[in-house]
Amino acid sequence: PGVGKMTHRQASKLLVLITHARTCPGHHMSHRHSEVCKSVKYLMLHIRDCCGKTSDGTECSFPWCKPCKALLAHLVRCNKPDSCDICSPYDLPPALRKLRQLNQKAADDADGTVSTVG
Repeated sequence: PGVGKMTHRQASKLLVLITHARTCPGHHMSHRHSEVCKSVKYLMLHIRDCCGKTSDGTECSFPWCKPCKALLAHLVRCNKPDSCDICSPYDLPPALRKLRQLNQKAADDADGTVSTVG
């Protein structure tokens, strides 16, 4: 089970990356991190601009388009985001866990609240 054709684990990892990429100015010390961030930014632009069908009516050929649109639909509909395996994952790898903490700190700094994410 998962979202679209993504597993819950893939969806939660992508959500952390999207949360980072949406406000990241793109200044990374690691070339690899910079490339991942740039790729996620392009993915976000595609998802925003793609209606899911080409001009001749065939389905979008971009493999992540439909699953990512399903992920975004989940985020809008999720009625238990604090306990959801996708919205609040607890089994993230260390690098994504740290990125999630940085995302939360940036959000807290923007609205003046204190983070409880660990």
